[in-house]
Amino acid sequence: MFYKFLLLGHKGTGNSGPNFSPNFDKKLKKHAQDIYETSRNLGVPVKKGDKEGMKEFVSSIVNDSKNLANSKPFQWNTVDSVDAFVKGDAVVLVNRNTNEILTFLN
Repeated sequence: MFYKFLLLGHKGTGNSGPNFSPNFDKKLKKHAQDIYETSRNLGVPVKKGDKEGMKEFVSSIVNDSKNLANSKPFQWNTVDSVDAFVKGDAVVLVNRNTNEILTFLN
């Protein structure tokens, strides 16, 4: 399986759902094709150019508790407490402390 990374950055805490950084749209441009293909393979296709749809797709993976792949947080990069959410070939890493989406992998 080939993994591509989508670094989304930090927006802060305070929301119940995952946080997206201000540079999220720029990152989407670079990795949009991976999200389109992965969402299509999972039966929830995102239309090309639909930035909100891409955000909803990534959020839906994180917001579904049955997608949590690890019971204990692990360290990723320099973040000490990370949760992995997996659905099909999609993997979303979330900082457990800030609820910040760190990476989208496929």
